[in-house]
Amino acid sequence: MKKNKLLFIIPLTPKNHGVAFLNNFLISNKYIKKNVNFKYINSSTNKKFSEIGNININKFINLIKIFFKIIFIFRKFKPDKVYVNISPYWIGFFKDIVIILILKLFVKKKIVAHIHGVGFKKLIKNKFLKLLIKKILKNVFIIFLSRSLKKDLDHIYDHKLNHFTLNNFAEYQITRKYKKKVLTIVYLANLIPSKGILTLLKVLQNLQQRKKYIFKTNIIGSTYDTKFKSLIIKESKNIKNIKFLGRLYGNKKINVLKNSNLFVYPTKNDAMPIVLIEALSVGLPIISSNLGAISDLVKHEQNGFLFQKNDVKKLQYYIEKYLKNPKMITTHSKNSKILFNKNFTKKRFLDNFLYILNNF
Repeated sequence: MKKNKLLFIIPLTPKNHGVAFLNNFLISNKYIKKNVNFKYINSSTNKKFSEIGNININKFINLIKIFFKIIFIFRKFKPDKVYVNISPYWIGFFKDIVIILILKLFVKKKIVAHIHGVGFKKLIKNKFLKLLIKKILKNVFIIFLSRSLKKDLDHIYDHKLNHFTLNNFAEYQITRKYKKKVLTIVYLANLIPSKGILTLLKVLQNLQQRKKYIFKTNIIGSTYDTKFKSLIIKESKNIKNIKFLGRLYGNKKINVLKNSNLFVYPTKNDAMPIVLIEALSVGLPIISSNLGAISDLVKHEQNGFLFQKNDVKKLQYYIEKYLKNPKMITTHSKNSKILFNKNFTKKRFLDNFLYILNNF
């Protein structure tokens, strides 16, 4: 049977960004290469993580280059369908909307848009943007990270149109055993305000002042913001047994996760973070803010706890529950592994992704 030709228009840089990491995996995966006849264009106007959110002339130049690449590949490769990513965050949103508009005006092929993130409800408070998004997404197939995220497009997208759900995944298949020693907390994210690092540091300060608990903390991640880095140093200087490990990848990252007992993620803005799926893959209990589709990953009181963002008291309360009851860590750890194997493996993701490409 003749394969459909597909064009992927997807962000590939910076590689350490979650969406770009996922897309680089897709274009290099042997299973996808074997079953899909595709070409790809890097739709990112950012080369470094520090460039995200900034506006400059080079980004407009890069966007024009992307436009000409699209036209060139359509003339040479002549794809039947197009797979694109959409960001619901301001700058990325406008770039992605322009790309879809170009596709609808000039090439008029089937488009499936993979939404990474949550935020359309904020955008459509502006009446002009509401009309624009509704017009742009008309007859575009949508891939949601979770069924629970469909509500982000209520009133602007016709849910009767064929749409799909595709959970994120983690590559790792790790078996670990809980060590009945000192509780080791791990935090994994870019050290930026929206990921809640200061919330965690505040809780650690409070727990340390109680003097009745002994625990360790490993922080994986870094920041390009020198002012924010200084603030992190200031807030953590009196916390004992805390290590800042910087960015870790591959086995180094997995070894830290394997030797931890509890994953804490007090994020302020997320949809379906890959770091939580990595925590599930290692079998870690998770305490996280209840945002986006995180409730798909953390089942409250089954494999961890959920709390409202910025609620320092609740986060502290749930960490204390684990400190007081180590047996609960063992139970929740097993449940995290079961949840991962059921919904978030690499094989499941690839099979579902291939199904979507063949059926839109």
